[in-house]
Amino acid sequence: MRGDWTNTMIKRVYYSMDDEVMFTDSVQYQTNFSFNGKQLTVTVPGGQPEVMNYSFPDPNDSTVIELQRGSDRGKYTVSSVSESQMTWTEEKAWAGFPEEAAESEKTTSKVGVYTWRFTRKK
Repeated sequence: MRGDWTNTMIKRVYYSMDDEVMFTDSVQYQTNFSFNGKQLTVTVPGGQPEVMNYSFPDPNDSTVIELQRGSDRGKYTVSSVSESQMTWTEEKAWAGFPEEAAESEKTTSKVGVYTWRFTRKK
């Protein structure tokens, strides 16, 4: 995982209480992720780099990665990783959609499943 990756897409799927798809969309990105072994630097095109720590909290499960910046923490599942591609998934209970809408305009789902796709930089 060490090295430089580009987050090229996030697919978002929101499920109802009956586990039916309520809404789905995807967003194309070109956000850079640089992993150095302990810290991750995330740089959005035209933005300032953000540095956060990352770890694999369960020594028996290398598929769960935790990102931490200050008191904010997020856990992701590394679904697949190869020399050139990587995919993470994240589940958010009671996620609202559409993502870009104001909170008061969002519809709440039982769970939002986010799939993050990355390509290794050469």
